[in-house]
Amino acid sequence: MNTATLVAAIAPGGAATPQESIAAIKTYKFGDSTAPLRGVEGQVTGSLGNPEARKAIAAALAGLLASDATRDAKIFACRQLSVCGGAENVPALAALLTAISTSDMARIALERIPGAEADAALIDALGKADDKSKIGIVNSLGVRKTASAVPAIAPLLKSKDPLLAEAAAAALGHIGGADATKALKGRMNKAARATAASTLKEQK
Repeated sequence: MNTATLVAAIAPGGAATPQESIAAIKTYKFGDSTAPLRGVEGQVTGSLGNPEARKAIAAALAGLLASDATRDAKIFACRQLSVCGGAENVPALAALLTAISTSDMARIALERIPGAEADAALIDALGKADDKSKIGIVNSLGVRKTASAVPAIAPLLKSKDPLLAEAAAAALGHIGGADATKALKGRMNKAARATAASTLKEQK
């Protein structure tokens, strides 16, 4: 299905296209009228159950992330992608993961996008992000219970940053499984040890 057909699927009868709706929120800042945001939300909600329409609005939202849109507009776009986003939108979100100013908004969307693509993007970002951003990424991998992330998370149990070490211990506890449990029973700093004990107790 070509782009024109996708647009028609979501914008019948002369209604705003996804591109037009997204263009209307590009300069949005907190405190502005939320009417344009409600228009986009309506298209996102209306696209559920309609794969072609969903892809059209999700693609427009992903495109906004690569533009010079305001940070508030991008935060909104990420929230909407957490509802309608799919594997094809992961690269746009992944590009934001390693910048401290955009990491949180991107990972929150990725938390809810199913599939190995989102898992891989989060794992890859662990090797590139600053420690503060890593904490959030590790939390997201824990929420997703991403077993394939255990080898990347386990070394963080020994981090000199106690918050990162604790986040790693908590995430491994949420993920569970033999490999995660083995890592939690290994050497780690004092801060992570208490969290590990708590998460292992919860597993029983």
